[in-house]
Amino acid sequence: MTKHPGSVKTRSRFGFTLIEMVCVLLILGILIAIAIPSYLTAREHSQASVCRGQLRLMQDAKERWAIDKKKNSADIPTYDDLIPNYFKNRPVCPGGGEYTPGSVGDNPTCNRPGHSLY
Repeated sequence: MTKHPGSVKTRSRFGFTLIEMVCVLLILGILIAIAIPSYLTAREHSQASVCRGQLRLMQDAKERWAIDKKKNSADIPTYDDLIPNYFKNRPVCPGGGEYTPGSVGDNPTCNRPGHSLY
């Protein structure tokens, strides 16, 4: 066989060049940098929402306890008063906070910042 002048020998490529790999890693890094903060924000918002729901349930349980036991707004129920009849078990903050039931006339609180009933 004779070679034709000016013909280019073609070779097959198996794999990626270093530039292609760097570009893919750069794009993935940018996407991860965008996704992680929004994931953390969504997680915090959902934890605060669940906490608010549990604080509402706790307030309702205190009010039902006060009506059933003929208590006034200054009385403070304990978890032992609320759990058997008004809660199945002690509520737990999903963010790791601790609940304080308080008196019947006051809203229950969570010691985690941003987790409040109102």
